[in-house]
Amino acid sequence: LVGARWYWETGFLCEPTAEAFSLAMEKLFRDPQLRRDMGQAGRRRVQEKFSLEAFSDQLHGYILRLTQ
Repeated sequence: LVGARWYWETGFLCEPTAEAFSLAMEKLFRDPQLRRDMGQAGRRRVQEKFSLEAFSDQLHGYILRLTQ
């Protein structure tokens, strides 16, 4: 599955049902440390993959490959 490697690091991968979603949300509700850890990991992932710097680096790499 796409993104499955981030399962439990930045979020949950669950069946697309109300019950599965509810269970995942309950885990977050009951575990403040898990919420903090996932939030911090999610923030890091966004900064590493989707920041202006990350976009610039990726674009630069594409341009280099196209011009060689």
